[in-house]
Amino acid sequence: MADEATVAPSTKLEAYLLDRVAGIDETRHGWLDALSWHAVARVCEMMGAVAVNGPMATIRDYVDEDWRRAGEAGFEIASGGVVEIRRFLDRMRRSYPDRRVDNGGPQAWFGRLHTWLTDSVSERAYEPLRDLVVGYVADTVPVGPEDEFFGRRVVQRRRLHSIRTAALETGLHPKRLRKILAAGGLLPPSHTDLSDDRVVFDADEASELLASARRAISQAAAAAYTDAGRVQFALLVNHGFIKAGVTSEKKGLRGPTYDPVDLDAFLVSLLDGAIEVEAPYFPIVNIPEAAKRANCGAAEVVRLILGRKLAKVWRRAGAQGYASVFVDCEEIRNMIRQDYGPDLNLRAVEAELRTSTRVVDALVAIGVLPSRRATNPLNRCPYTAVRKDDLEAFSARYVSLHALAREKGIHFMALKRDLIDRGIQPAFDHSTVPATFYLREAIPD
Repeated sequence: MADEATVAPSTKLEAYLLDRVAGIDETRHGWLDALSWHAVARVCEMMGAVAVNGPMATIRDYVDEDWRRAGEAGFEIASGGVVEIRRFLDRMRRSYPDRRVDNGGPQAWFGRLHTWLTDSVSERAYEPLRDLVVGYVADTVPVGPEDEFFGRRVVQRRRLHSIRTAALETGLHPKRLRKILAAGGLLPPSHTDLSDDRVVFDADEASELLASARRAISQAAAAAYTDAGRVQFALLVNHGFIKAGVTSEKKGLRGPTYDPVDLDAFLVSLLDGAIEVEAPYFPIVNIPEAAKRANCGAAEVVRLILGRKLAKVWRRAGAQGYASVFVDCEEIRNMIRQDYGPDLNLRAVEAELRTSTRVVDALVAIGVLPSRRATNPLNRCPYTAVRKDDLEAFSARYVSLHALAREKGIHFMALKRDLIDRGIQPAFDHSTVPATFYLREAIPD
């Protein structure tokens, strides 16, 4: 047998083991040094076997040379300590075939290594490697408190979720859940290339979003939930009193959804301090009716209620929804009625200039009299407004023939002839502005 044996140099594993036997500790390998001598050999061989020949390596057929090569490969991994072993475990997991749903878990990923560690669970010498595997799984795999490996619980509370585990927990469809999570910014850009079980995210960061998604209801259901009706609910959404969740048509989902918790918060704020009343009577009316009678929008009424601007707010006895809220429409009308402030309507401009509607319309049309669209403070209708300072600036620069005649105390026709004789022309063509205006700076003293 000695004559037939092949001479081969010692592998690094063999050299390390011989040094351990001889008591030589010149070369230290950290994590390996803490293992029992026999555990070093077996751990390296088993890690090397699956590293060289895959998770389902046929170790039953291994001969001495196969174990020698496996031990050498495993030593290269184990001698790198915890960091290198975790990299090895990560490579094993990522090499597992990508499937839409992965029911394999660590047993499928690590193959013979996992089986060996499970079968030898009573052998405490291999516990450090089991600790590493369990730690890796806890840090990278979406396991829950109910999951166990090697007879021990992996985590006390969930750290990670995958789309698949979150879908099972919430009851939401994985496709919709993926879109919700992506809209919430919880998924990496590369998630579209990964199957549901391989898209992993932080469970704590997503907990509020997942809870909200599980509670979410459609807009029609939300309108019924708040007792606001379709039109009024849309108004509340458009004015920002009620906000949809992260779901929206822009995010690729069917439509916006709403969290009943948010809806309850809005109703609580709306009804805060409301006086219960059995049968309200005029001028105590609901919000839409108050808006109609005060010539304003329902959003303005809601804003007054939420801002606690009203003396009293009522609610119908036994009801808690939007339709149960009542206000004094006379109080609303008085609060929203304001003066025109720095603005004038066109009729007031006519009076100030002592001219006609056609003339004012023309001056506005050519832009010499700046204007803007504003809301009438009395009837809440849009109107064309001219600022008082713009009218003053216009009057300081231009003067009508009749106004100038009054200032000079002469008849307007005599003044016009005098200006023509002096060669002074009107500021505007009569076909554009049907009245005679002059630049004040062109008029002699």
